[in-house]
Amino acid sequence: MRIRAILRFRNEDLTRKRLIAGFKTQKELADFIGVNQNIISSWETLKSYPQSETLIDSLEIALNCDIYDIFPPEIIKAINEKIGIPIEKVVSVKQLPSFTRGEYLLPSPEDIFERKELEKNVEDWLGGLRERERKIIEMRFGLGKYRGTKCTLREIAAQMGVGGARIRQIEAKAKNKLRNIHQSKKMLSSQGLI
Repeated sequence: MRIRAILRFRNEDLTRKRLIAGFKTQKELADFIGVNQNIISSWETLKSYPQSETLIDSLEIALNCDIYDIFPPEIIKAINEKIGIPIEKVVSVKQLPSFTRGEYLLPSPEDIFERKELEKNVEDWLGGLRERERKIIEMRFGLGKYRGTKCTLREIAAQMGVGGARIRQIEAKAKNKLRNIHQSKKMLSSQGLI
């Protein structure tokens, strides 16, 4: 026996923000920002994303969030590479258990929640660094506004106009601070103080 599986993609962040903002249907949101309902549908199914400044501004106002909260760079890259097109695969029943654990599955809601929590914690920890240290850590590990683009020490040094050895020193100092911040928060949390 063979089974046909179709994997459809959805922008759950956009759907959730739309519902939180009080737009129960795609049509309500479309009417509010002055577009066709099909456009909202294409955004929620990852077939397209808002590109004009006017649409982006209207969407940010309607949903009371930044456009990057609902269309981060990795989502835009996926849309541009046509990842949002439904994937159809025919598998035998014997293959089904391995198929469901395979590359076609999206992360579970728990995984998404854990990732968001981790990002929030990292953002909090980075807040304890000086501006220069924070920038170097963000550039080095592809965090914050440098999300998804990791830079080498040489690239960072060239952008900041200092030597690679100096960047390495600042990075080491920042990492030490981050370890101390993390350990302090763990200790306070275990004592119920935060």
